[in-house]
Amino acid sequence: MSDHDEDRSRPGRRDFLRGVTAAGLAAALPGCDDGEVPLDDDAGTDAGPLAPPDAGPPPGPVPPRERSYATFEHGVASGDPLPNGVILWTRVTPGMPGDPDPGTVEVTVEVARDVGFGTVDLTETVTTDASRDFTVKLD
Repeated sequence: MSDHDEDRSRPGRRDFLRGVTAAGLAAALPGCDDGEVPLDDDAGTDAGPLAPPDAGPPPGPVPPRERSYATFEHGVASGDPLPNGVILWTRVTPGMPGDPDPGTVEVTVEVARDVGFGTVDLTETVTTDASRDFTVKLD
């Protein structure tokens, strides 16, 4: 087996980044929909030329949903790609502005050989907090 064939058996930089991105999305998506608000494109719009007298005031703005989870709103950066690894950096957004300090936040990174995560090569959990501005760096 040549060195070139051996490199193919290891995940490449793109596979690694896909895995980290998918892991970040998987962490953020469970809280995206609570199923309580029906989606209706016509809700609150066009009551006709004149609204009926008993229609009441128009609905006010819906307050933003509270989050109880962290998200990756800054993306993932990479650097120093090598045949067997890469440095990854990201920042976790721990909550909404004005939320209390959550203390520490755990971030789990998974690297897989395929998009479906059929063969996971690395699973690592790291912790970050306000002293690091909720940043994570993996080498």
